Amino acid sequence: MRDLRERLRDACVAAGLQEVISYPLTSPELLASVSPPSMLETHPPLRLENPMNVEQSVMRTSLRASLLQNL
Repeated sequence: MRDLRERLRDACVAAGLQEVISYPLTSPELLASVSPPSMLETHPPLRLENPMNVEQSVMRTSLRASLLQNL
């Protein structure tokens, strides 16, 4: 399985793709800016009870916010 993952990773790099690693936490405002309101109403993000900061106070429900933040 490890060999398969490495070969897939190498194939993706050869195709010009890049790996992005980001935190699973984000801010409610950033999440709301990239998600339709109906999605957030039906599937609200999990909120941390005691976040370290407000910018990382909910679990992301989409990769869009994190990818835009990395850009």
